[in-house]
Amino acid sequence: MKRDFLAAALVCVIAVLITGGCAGNSSAGNTPQTSAPASESSVESQLAPAESTDASGKKVELLFYHHMAEMTEYLTDFCDDMTEKYPNIKIEQETQKDTATLQVKYAAGDDPDLVLGPQTQQYYDQGKYLDLTDEYAEIISQLDPDLMDVITDAKTGKIFRIPQCINTFGIFYNKD
Repeated sequence: MKRDFLAAALVCVIAVLITGGCAGNSSAGNTPQTSAPASESSVESQLAPAESTDASGKKVELLFYHHMAEMTEYLTDFCDDMTEKYPNIKIEQETQKDTATLQVKYAAGDDPDLVLGPQTQQYYDQGKYLDLTDEYAEIISQLDPDLMDVITDAKTGKIFRIPQCINTFGIFYNKD
C-alpha cells in the first residue's frame, strides 16, 4: 500500500513538473492555460508521508517505464533529483522504443510502478493503474477543467492518470 502511495505521488509530481515544462507562453495556434498549474509546494505537501522510511528503514525502489527516448536525459535528471530529495526512494527508468513492450511486461506479470505512456481501458479494467481520484483531489482540482473529460475513465468516472503535457494539433494546407 505504501508503495502504491509513493508511486502515485511520484506520478503526480512528474506530471506537474513535465506539464510545467510544456506550458510555455500563449501564442498563435496555442490555447492559453485557463487554470493555474499545481504548485510544487502543494504537490510536496501531499508527498509528505513519503519523505521518511518505514519503521524498518526499508528503501523503496520503483520502476518507471516510458517510451519517450527524447525525454530520457530530462527524466534521468528528474529521477536523480527525486532520489536526492527523498533518499529512501530509488527510481529506475526503463525506456523502450514503443508501447508494445508494456503489453509484454504486463502479460509476464512484470508490472512497472510508474508508467508514462499508453492508458487504455484494458489496463484500467485489469486494475493495472491506481485510482488517483480521492487521494490527489487537490492536485486534480488545479488542472485545466477542459482536461477532465480526457483524463476521466468513461466507465467508472475515476481518474487514473495525470496529463504529462498539453499539445495542440492542426492540419496545414499548402495552397500552392
